[in-house]
Amino acid sequence: DPSVYDVIVIGGGPGGYASALYAHNFGLSVALVEKERVGGTCLIRGCIPAKTWLQAADVFTTVKGAGTFGVNVAGDVSFDWSAGLERKNKIVDGLVKGLSGLLKQRNVEVINGLGRITGSNSVTVTTDDGEQALEGRHIVVATGSVPRSIPGFEYDGTSIVSSDHAL
Repeated sequence: DPSVYDVIVIGGGPGGYASALYAHNFGLSVALVEKERVGGTCLIRGCIPAKTWLQAADVFTTVKGAGTFGVNVAGDVSFDWSAGLERKNKIVDGLVKGLSGLLKQRNVEVINGLGRITGSNSVTVTTDDGEQALEGRHIVVATGSVPRSIPGFEYDGTSIVSSDHAL
């Protein structure tokens, strides 16, 4: 027997989780299907990580140029990539945890797996444990974005990188 919902949302990024929370506000039962972690590209691999690195670069630049303000910085200023990465991951993880908690608090059932529409009101979710059938009066497709390579210049993660690799 499939699980039945008023709304099934495929995709847990800003469009998906906002749709799920909005549907909850109207008293609808909601399932949100996400293949990774809730938050999507913006939170996990895009906007938020980029902003943490931009802030780190700004702080580095300010400290390196502190002498022009009369502030003496003893020795060479260097950047610790491991510490920067740890800070970025801590910020992202904290935001994902907060979003996950909000969805749970609002009774949005988050189902981790790859969702695909299998009928006018059906979604099948493939997980590590097999498949799960869902039925919903409405289906919202909010599958987000992925980087696109230029033909002939496919990503190798070293010489040719996407924003996902970089961040």
